[in-house]
Amino acid sequence: MSSQDFHGELADGGEFEIVFVSFDRSEGDLKKYMEECHGDWYCIPFGSPKIQELATRYSVSGIPALVIIKGDGKEITKNGRNDVQV
Repeated sequence: MSSQDFHGELADGGEFEIVFVSFDRSEGDLKKYMEECHGDWYCIPFGSPKIQELATRYSVSGIPALVIIKGDGKEITKNGRNDVQV
């Protein structure tokens, strides 16, 4: 199941949203990757200081990573990638 399919199936329930935080080296790379792989996900804008802030807050040390958090910012799991892969 692709990440777009996964998001589409779960987003219909209105229970969650995915926000992509990119470590791409250019805005063009980010846009291309979003178009090819992530469709209509929300995304932190390229170059935003929020990227490093979130990486630090949730101890992201490598990519790819999927941290699942609640709406209040409380971490559910740092192993989201393994938890959602089919």
